[in-house]
Amino acid sequence: MVCFVVIWAELVVKSIQIAICQFAPAAIGLLLVAVVVNVVLRNLHRRLALRPGEIIIIYMMILVAALTTSRGVLERWIPPLVALNYYASPANDWQDLFYPHIPQWAVPFDVEGGNQQYVVRTFYEGLRAGAAVPWRTWVTPLASWSIVVLAMLFAYACLAAMLRHQWADNEKLSFPLTQLPLELALDKPGPESFLRNKIMWLGFALPAVVFMLNGIHANLPQVPQIPVSYPLNPIFTGMGKPWLDLGSTTAYCSMAATGFSYFLPAQLLFSLWSFFWFVRIENIIFSAFGASYEAMPLYPTSIWNGYQVMGAYLVLTAYMIKAALPHLRSVWQTAISGGKPGAEREFLPHRTAVFGLLAAAVVAIVWFVKL
Repeated sequence: MVCFVVIWAELVVKSIQIAICQFAPAAIGLLLVAVVVNVVLRNLHRRLALRPGEIIIIYMMILVAALTTSRGVLERWIPPLVALNYYASPANDWQDLFYPHIPQWAVPFDVEGGNQQYVVRTFYEGLRAGAAVPWRTWVTPLASWSIVVLAMLFAYACLAAMLRHQWADNEKLSFPLTQLPLELALDKPGPESFLRNKIMWLGFALPAVVFMLNGIHANLPQVPQIPVSYPLNPIFTGMGKPWLDLGSTTAYCSMAATGFSYFLPAQLLFSLWSFFWFVRIENIIFSAFGASYEAMPLYPTSIWNGYQVMGAYLVLTAYMIKAALPHLRSVWQTAISGGKPGAEREFLPHRTAVFGLLAAAVVAIVWFVKL
């Protein structure tokens, strides 16, 4: 169900990113449905109800399905297999530039054929009424790419097993995004029930009504909408330089951000708010000194902001590695020696995680060399 909902919303209707938010709406929504059904079963007969651990397993399965059918895997995997043939033209000469370097097993179209072949056109433009999906041309490339995709997912699982103890036990990270699913899964019967909390239902009703009205307005314009955003750039553009180089700035009444912020520490929220304004003030100062606003390629920010973010990530990654070095040495020693009391608490033993990560890296390297 979640795979169908995510693909339909993000690839067919293209109206909402329903699976990539911090709280994936598709996963949280279906978790709520599962919890409500569980309450009904519990009232009918206690033995029919699922235990909290079982509900969490269901949620994790839904969440992984939502993310992998969205930008996590599918949206970044399938379209590039056909985009080259669809957008190739005599003007860009992609056919001569790229086709000779593409093995036939890696793509569903014929690398020796012309542009916009049938399998590619139907992907972008849809099938004629009654036409069958050309599965045969997709089987080989999907099977081939599945090797490196599965190796990547397994590598992530190995990294999670290696780093969980460092992040959860040593650094005492709180993982606020787990609080809502846990509250739903641990729903207590009686007056303390999460589903009987009136304030929770009030918070649920407000965005539900607003987005329902706006969704109806999108299909029936005669129904009034409730505006939730106001672009500020036209105001600053009219003020001329340096204000027109402020960068993309919109005033949002974002109920999703409000709900998400509830779970975050105040220090982190202040950091997000202060750096939001720091970036825009920096744009104004650069413009005042004569720098022209240059956008970062493929990302909606100025080029100097983009490189600052890149530098911040490099420093943050180096700091996290430095902080985790004692733990990583312990993990490596455990993997080499073959065991340590307490190490088997992870969902993958350290030896499996370390050598599994190395094996996944080797598989990916060999696969791309063959490509």
